[in-house]
Amino acid sequence: MFIRLDESKDGLLSRDELQKGMAEILTFFNIDEEELNDMVDAIDTNRDGVVDYQEFITAAYDRQKLLSETNLARSFAMFDQDGNGFISMDELKEIFGRGQASEKSQEVWDEIMA
Repeated sequence: MFIRLDESKDGLLSRDELQKGMAEILTFFNIDEEELNDMVDAIDTNRDGVVDYQEFITAAYDRQKLLSETNLARSFAMFDQDGNGFISMDELKEIFGRGQASEKSQEVWDEIMA
């Protein structure tokens, strides 16, 4: 996810990169720009205005900062596109592949699913 959001490939996520990369899920979670800024501020622990990989990983593991029962349910629902209570390989390909699913080997998809 970090690599996907880091369009400049500089190893840092700017607010613009985060906002652009998360635009599609922001509307799903009903997160406005102020909430995004608050989230970035919470993750940007060294206060340099960007999120480096270590901060990204730390935040991903810090459930109190990022996760709640509601957000987990919404996230699951985003992946479970047919609403059957399970996330299938095809649903993962749809979310992560974005039209490029055929370019990735089945082995890669099997690893993601695992």
